[in-house]
Amino acid sequence: MDWNASRACGCCQAGRVLYRKLADLFMRHDQHGYFAYDSELRPIVPDVSGNAVRQSAAGDLFTYSDAFFVKGLIAGAARYEDKALDIYLPRLGEVVLAIEDGRFAGDEQRPFEYGRDPQRTLEFGPWMILLGATGLLRRLGLNEQAAFGQRFVERVLEVNWDGRRSDATGLVRDQPGKETANPGHAIEFAGFGHEYLRPVSDEKTMTELRRVLLASFERGFNGTGIALSVSPEDGRPL
Repeated sequence: MDWNASRACGCCQAGRVLYRKLADLFMRHDQHGYFAYDSELRPIVPDVSGNAVRQSAAGDLFTYSDAFFVKGLIAGAARYEDKALDIYLPRLGEVVLAIEDGRFAGDEQRPFEYGRDPQRTLEFGPWMILLGATGLLRRLGLNEQAAFGQRFVERVLEVNWDGRRSDATGLVRDQPGKETANPGHAIEFAGFGHEYLRPVSDEKTMTELRRVLLASFERGFNGTGIALSVSPEDGRPL
């Protein structure tokens, strides 16, 4: 028996099993993913004493778990030729809309606060995380579904990036006006944006993404790795 072929077959089977379990969990909770579950796969959060209590249903709120779930399920459905891809693609569109209209809840370790909140749209993280789906969608030939990538790149560069100020460091703020920046996340953003835009002739945006990348590495690399948080004013590690 060819060892490499055998190993690949085993990995493929494990992937199918994991994909199916995650797909079942996703559908069990009304097409939502959650940060943590108990032994019976019910969503939980810690209370003030650190004890696990039931998380309320997400409803029309969406989270990082939703973003990661739906990206992974799209990849799995495409890989294993599962017709459920037709379920996951519209759900991805709902996560996109939630990020754009203030229904994306970034903190999953406390009970959800419902309703739209314009402050949520100012958070850099969700825009970066979901942008990572656009390269996958392009590789699957789903260019129409990936089109939100242009809006996401432009939104971050316009709202969170300091690079359009002549005196700026070129770092991406966690929120406009907030004195923190996560250079690792900005490096991811530059990579996802480059992957999305590479087939498109948009040299201005590509140049700005290169500036994000260089500034984030130069200001963020601190001895043994990338600092988790730095000052967007001078790059000082926080």
